[in-house]
Amino acid sequence: MEQHKALCRSFPPYENQIDMTCFPVVAFHNLSCGSSTIMPDADIAKPATMEPERIYQQLKDGAVNCLSAAPAFMSRLVTFMKENRLSLPNLQQLAVGGAPVTMGLQRDIAEVLPDCKAFVVYGSTEAEPIAHHPIAPPFEEVPAFVGGTPVSFIDLKIVVLP
Repeated sequence: MEQHKALCRSFPPYENQIDMTCFPVVAFHNLSCGSSTIMPDADIAKPATMEPERIYQQLKDGAVNCLSAAPAFMSRLVTFMKENRLSLPNLQQLAVGGAPVTMGLQRDIAEVLPDCKAFVVYGSTEAEPIAHHPIAPPFEEVPAFVGGTPVSFIDLKIVVLP
């Protein structure tokens, strides 16, 4: 329940939200919010194997306006979109996380989805979100939450081990 509350505070649900998510915890959160969820037609355990043509069509046909995915999934999608000069004008919000997000991927996302509010999100399955970072210039490497901003409603302690 606390994770659901944290997600609500960081990424408040909005009216007519249609979310495609690669993260089961987000699907449960959406159910609690009454938001529609479309699961990608892909093996979410192997995001780099997704078929971008299929996912792009699913996003368009479902009028998806919110997407959360792993970097490997997003990389395949935005590369396909760049190569084919495609857009997703309905997409309003994007969260990318679950693995390091490179500057190159951030640039590609900003280029292909210029009107989308996009974030790198850091957290573990059990405690998300912990921090997030907007995908906007100037781009920064975000290997964990380095360069990100811890969410305001958590107590965060970083312990550096020798």
